[in-house]
Amino acid sequence: MTLFRSNRSASKETASIPSTQPRPSPFLVRRRIPPALSGISLSKVTVDRTTPRADVSWLDLSLETGVLIPPIDYSALSSFTVIDVETTGLDANTHEIIEVSALRFKNFQPSELYSLLLRPEKEQHIPTSASSVNRITMDQLDGCPCFRLISRSFQNFLDPAEIIIGHNLDFDVKYLFYNGITFDKSKTYLDTLAHSKRLHKVYRKDLHVPASHRLEDLCAFYGLDITGFHSSAADCLATGLIFR
Repeated sequence: MTLFRSNRSASKETASIPSTQPRPSPFLVRRRIPPALSGISLSKVTVDRTTPRADVSWLDLSLETGVLIPPIDYSALSSFTVIDVETTGLDANTHEIIEVSALRFKNFQPSELYSLLLRPEKEQHIPTSASSVNRITMDQLDGCPCFRLISRSFQNFLDPAEIIIGHNLDFDVKYLFYNGITFDKSKTYLDTLAHSKRLHKVYRKDLHVPASHRLEDLCAFYGLDITGFHSSAADCLATGLIFR
């Protein structure tokens, strides 16, 4: 049984490319969409071949992620954007993004998805340790753009968000920042992993709260029927619904 749709049919879709002469071959847009998002509106992907390689330092990144403490006006949190990346490893200095997703929520419901598979720009293969987790192989990425070429497109999707959420958000932010994505410090950044840990620490003596903070276990705890974990779109959906 297929847990998520590896967008083979969508491989016919091509990313929009700014006009040049002669016109270069188009890139393929491949997505892995979980069944729960099968009817979601998909954001257009634009490839910009003129995007330079990012030149950033970790010293430039000083982003604070908050933890919500009651009392809270929950209506002010009903619209947000969840981000997630899948990578070739755990070190953003040497490893690369091979899948990126951002999922907009309005009134706590998913409304629009930006998601696609990406080929590594420098690495010639995906380590087995990474493929065994995210189930992405180099064959799936043949013809896909690298992250640098869609970074402006992804930035444009992210910019309107006032609240950005992730599960272990620091990991995703570091990879995106290292690849040229800017994060406006006036936005609110929330980490569901940190929230889950705080919930367990504060309330474990009084309430039945989750002891495991993995996405899969949190979804099971809250009765969320989501499949295809470690697909970035599925992980965005799981994170948003757990936050809700």
